[in-house]
Amino acid sequence: MIKKIQLLVISLLVVLTARLQAQECCELPSCFFLGNFCFDKTNVYAKLFGGVNFLQSTEISDTRAKYNAGHILAGSLGYRFCNGLILEGEYAFRRNSLSKIEFVGQGSSHHGHFQTSSYMANLICNLPCWNFVCWNIHSFIGAGIGYDFSEMHSSNSLVIFNQKWHQFSWQVMTGIVYPLFCNTKLTLEYKYHQGGSHFYNNSIGLGLIYTFGCNGFL
Repeated sequence: MIKKIQLLVISLLVVLTARLQAQECCELPSCFFLGNFCFDKTNVYAKLFGGVNFLQSTEISDTRAKYNAGHILAGSLGYRFCNGLILEGEYAFRRNSLSKIEFVGQGSSHHGHFQTSSYMANLICNLPCWNFVCWNIHSFIGAGIGYDFSEMHSSNSLVIFNQKWHQFSWQVMTGIVYPLFCNTKLTLEYKYHQGGSHFYNNSIGLGLIYTFGCNGFL
């Protein structure tokens, strides 16, 4: 299953990159040129995202851990190209308390937490608009790659467990966007995020987007 998801991420990145290279320049009053590339400042946006994070159980170095539902907080800055593709830089913080951790031969504990700081580069593609009941809802899919800084802390009467990991990470995401005002939009998003070969996150939550131009993109 993981190999299929990784293949999907690679395929999606190849397709999106091809579309990015094939974009046509849009000559707008708000554009200024960087070489042959026209940068439209109204296509820049900032986003805040927050929600629930579910971290799957792990088994590392004879240490088995289960986690309670936690939270995710993220912020991102993005740019929409003329062909509808979006390039986004994202920082995300995830934290889950421990439900139970077992130290082989040294008992167990119900105290502690696992947290991750992720730095991601995302490529996002807008999907066709759904126009129904006078609503203007946009959907999107995307994929990203980056780097995670993770740490776990726990202890009992016999052992103090402090471990850190620095590892490559990737994610896929999807969601819908609903315009609230001219420059403000609300999103409902799902993210699947994998850090290294051990940590698998499923997150769902709401985002708030502020765009620097009055348009209908993500």
